[in-house]
Amino acid sequence: MREHTIRVVLDVVQRYDIDGVHIDDYFYPYKEKDRRGRTIEFPDATSWRKYVRSGGRLSRDD
Repeated sequence: MREHTIRVVLDVVQRYDIDGVHIDDYFYPYKEKDRRGRTIEFPDATSWRKYVRSGGRLSRDD
């Protein structure tokens, strides 16, 4: 993922006259509850499993 991001940024910098690149953090949404008070899970099970299989070590809360 990091290498892909670097390639994309380099492509943009080389092709366009830009003043800078801003990379923002990505966070999971804050946990929400349904009407009964149960936590609503963020619907990303497929991509989360892929992240874990690729060696990702951070928890969703991290």
